[in-house]
Amino acid sequence: MGRGYWNNPDQTRKLFGSSPAVGPERLYRAGDRVRWLPDGNLDFLGRGDGQIKLRGFRIELGEIDAALTAHLQVEAAATVVAGRGQDAELVAFVTGAADPLQLRDHLTRKLPRHMIPATVLRVPELPVTSHG
Repeated sequence: MGRGYWNNPDQTRKLFGSSPAVGPERLYRAGDRVRWLPDGNLDFLGRGDGQIKLRGFRIELGEIDAALTAHLQVEAAATVVAGRGQDAELVAFVTGAADPLQLRDHLTRKLPRHMIPATVLRVPELPVTSHG
């Protein structure tokens, strides 16, 4: 819960909302997905966006995908986190003719080190859900 941004009503409207569960207090839209439990606590269900936290760094996976697709030989890209805990690492899947080793070099010029995928794999196509 929060009061909003000091002297910035537009930003407050954008990032704060209300909920009948908490009354007149405003809730900050952090990007987390939660549900109310019967005891009034919140149960964390995951992020509602592509942001992850890896080794203390907040990473927007879409930024990595955008840097990959900026390469002329990449048609599409999707980055995921593989593994858990200390074994977790970024893995990027790309379509197109780009060499995965060249893509890692390309990314080192565009992104901070903590956002460089440990592995870049070229695949024939990216899987999609029935909704695309």
